[in-house]
Amino acid sequence: MDHVHGEQNRFPAKLIPCTHTERRSGSSCSICLRVEKLNRNVVDAVEQLSVFLEQVNCQYDPLQRLPVELAISIFLYLPRPPSLDVFDVTFTAKKHHALRPVPFLLGSVCRYWRRIVWSTPQFWNVLWLYVRACDPMGVARGRMLSEWLDRSGQLPLYVCMFMPDNTTHEHHLSSYDSQSVAWKSTNETINALYRYIPQIRVLHLSLAGPQIERFGRKLGIAKPDDSNLILERLFIDVELREWSWEFPGKCYKFSLEAGTPSPTHLSFREIDFQDIHIHWEHIINLEASQISLQSALRLLRLAPQMQHFKFNIPSDDYYHEVHPSHSSDIIHHSLTSLICDGDSGKFLHFITCPALEKLSYGPGSVDLHTFLDRSACGLKDLTLGTRAYVNNQMDTLLATLRRTPLLTRLSFNHCTEHFDDFSSFLARFYPKLQPLLPHLRFFQVSCSPTLFRHFRWSDIPLMIPPAPQLSDSNEQVVWQPLHQLEVTFTNDSSSSEDGAHVIDRENLLRIMGLVRDGVEIEIKDREGLDLITLSQEIHNLN
Repeated sequence: MDHVHGEQNRFPAKLIPCTHTERRSGSSCSICLRVEKLNRNVVDAVEQLSVFLEQVNCQYDPLQRLPVELAISIFLYLPRPPSLDVFDVTFTAKKHHALRPVPFLLGSVCRYWRRIVWSTPQFWNVLWLYVRACDPMGVARGRMLSEWLDRSGQLPLYVCMFMPDNTTHEHHLSSYDSQSVAWKSTNETINALYRYIPQIRVLHLSLAGPQIERFGRKLGIAKPDDSNLILERLFIDVELREWSWEFPGKCYKFSLEAGTPSPTHLSFREIDFQDIHIHWEHIINLEASQISLQSALRLLRLAPQMQHFKFNIPSDDYYHEVHPSHSSDIIHHSLTSLICDGDSGKFLHFITCPALEKLSYGPGSVDLHTFLDRSACGLKDLTLGTRAYVNNQMDTLLATLRRTPLLTRLSFNHCTEHFDDFSSFLARFYPKLQPLLPHLRFFQVSCSPTLFRHFRWSDIPLMIPPAPQLSDSNEQVVWQPLHQLEVTFTNDSSSSEDGAHVIDRENLLRIMGLVRDGVEIEIKDREGLDLITLSQEIHNLN
């Protein structure tokens, strides 16, 4: 009948061949009867085709011959499994998960697959929400979100809401204001999340400040009850600072209407820690970006159970004086991993960490002496910045390493043009480590292309100590053979295709011999290209 209606619009009223083209009860028009019969035949044919396709799928689709439980287990290999670090991926990966949801991809194959996916809660408790300046979903996104999360049943929820990062420029973010459709759509999405707050285990937010604050609006949807919250990891990144023309310089706050959460893992950027309303005493893992020295010290006091602390201090805070109330020594008995990026300055002067096992520190090694002596910790993993090993400081560096006899991993990061011949330094330096660090098994160096030009491949075998040998008293020597050597060239502006990164054949054979002897050697450029594999291909040594 729809076909007939379409044909009517092509003729003037006086030329319509039949006056009974509309469906009427008791119509005896032969044309109408034939059209109705054809329509019924089409419907029957479609139904028969659907049944036939299901039979074909059932016969030839191997998954349909398996128990449903086993098919579900196979399908669950596709989505990223839920965990506290499920959202620790690149922006490109986040966008892929958000725009190509695994449940939709699987459900589009056939009806049987769709029934399995639609009825399996494990496909619906991880949610990636991409917030764009041009949102084609509009306010319908909130309704879809409720249907999605309802399918998750009572499982813990993992929710990520993120905006385009600063490098994509794929949308005109300047048009993303409080009156835009996209802004209102995001608000509807946040409103839809309210009643699921008690189920959220991981909340990852990279949103504009006003939308971060929206999570704390008092809408009366849930009664505040901290015991109902299961939030374990919280990530907050306040975006669009450069476009905050409506509230310039405003300090945004984060809270939850349902109560005060007690996460164990917290990461934040572009927000003051004092504006994050949580129970700090349960924090175990903390990552903070662009905080002051005073804030870093205060965070140590706020989180007595913290085991991992990673932060960086902006360069303009380096010379700020520490307030007298924060200058007293802090003894932190739980901290096992400390990563200080940027100008962390005098931070180590104010703390003592007897349980510390991993330390990454940028400034010179002189600051480490008193800290290591004061802490008396069993350090096993040490990463030092460039100022720790500039020319004529080998003795200072060795004096620091004498205080770390249990060290198993040693890394030098961001080496620059401080050395005229960096590889010769390593060749002279590494043999001195053997009596100092008997347990050292991993040695890593990352340096700039400037140093790459001075790097001699022949020095790499010199950095590999010999296998343990017996002394005259038939006692084994104190050091163990190095297990892994890694050299990474950062900020690489030269191309690997011009031959600059190719290892010569003679030294490549020596390096391959060390690999056959069990030493893991990785030599990579900034993009992660394996230079050993590249050289093997060029020299036909595969």
